[in-house]
Amino acid sequence: MTTLSSAKREKYFVFKKNNSFEEFYSREDALKCGDKHFLIIDNFKEFFAPTGGYDWRISKFSFIDSNNQPFNFSINSWTIHEIDTTYKSSNRIAFNIIMSDPSRKIRHISRECGDPRKYEDPNTNDMKLIQIAFDQLAEYSKFQSWEQLDLQAENKKLKEVIQSLNKQISDLQNTD
Repeated sequence: MTTLSSAKREKYFVFKKNNSFEEFYSREDALKCGDKHFLIIDNFKEFFAPTGGYDWRISKFSFIDSNNQPFNFSINSWTIHEIDTTYKSSNRIAFNIIMSDPSRKIRHISRECGDPRKYEDPNTNDMKLIQIAFDQLAEYSKFQSWEQLDLQAENKKLKEVIQSLNKQISDLQNTD
């Protein structure tokens, strides 16, 4: 079980070239990691203890490159600028990923995480927020812009409507 005082310490995670995370006790050790893509510093921001619930450790994340400089994480010119917690309860955290497309248009993407949470450990969702943000960035980076992403989603909806209408037409023709 993690104590609340130890949960307040700054934490260091390396995002490795094989797309996995590894936690290190010190910044120096993390920077020495040979197969790192970059360093994620998890700064303690606050604890949130809902009435009758277990504490959450809320973090502010920073990304550090190989030159020990802060940067915004990007894939194909899509960029994560910030991860902002918007809602906390005893079993889930809702958060916004503040992201821009290659033309620098910014949107707030709402996501949440919760189960499985180890209730005795206030740290359990720290890297889960980052993984969700990275997965979302990887998905969006397949597109050229927010507009293309919106058109793709609209196209998918229209295809579903067309498929449903085709089925209704087929059913009507079979009853005649």
